[in-house]
Amino acid sequence: MKLRKVICVGLPKTGTSSLQSALKILGYKRLAGFDMADCMKYLRGDLEPLVEKMGAHDGAQDWPWPLLYQPLYRAYPDALFVLTVRKSEDVWLDSMQKHAELKRKLVRPPGMRQHIYGYENPADNPQHHIDHYRTHNARVRDYFSDKGELIEACWENGDGWDLLCRALKMRAPAEAFPHANKRKD
Repeated sequence: MKLRKVICVGLPKTGTSSLQSALKILGYKRLAGFDMADCMKYLRGDLEPLVEKMGAHDGAQDWPWPLLYQPLYRAYPDALFVLTVRKSEDVWLDSMQKHAELKRKLVRPPGMRQHIYGYENPADNPQHHIDHYRTHNARVRDYFSDKGELIEACWENGDGWDLLCRALKMRAPAEAFPHANKRKD
């Protein structure tokens, strides 16, 4: 059975790792996680190889894929696009800030966060990051308002197998929906 492509268009720290884990359970071959070479192509504006790379996979999430929803939709209009969100902007920002602190020493493509958010560190301008989160989500919703299939998922609010598998016309697995990197309140 050919799997329907699933492309996550939610920003990092919105449950993208949970979606990745769910797709793995469903048997998806996915582009998962941060890939420096792909990010560098994105920063150079070299999008065609990225769109072609998606052709060999069933799913994708994390950088640079959420930023490519328009060319990916044009190439794969039958894909399911998933906008992952957090239960609040403040929860998202807090997660971003903690992640930035943990990952500060990692080698990243020069300027990736700067290019996307306008700042390397969310703590440098929290309101700008929240505005970016709002704007990204609004643009995705607006873009898909008259085309393709977009579902919005907030794993913290109880979305899970029912939402995802109904959209994919698949039976939900018996195991619990995976919650990767679950926030400890």
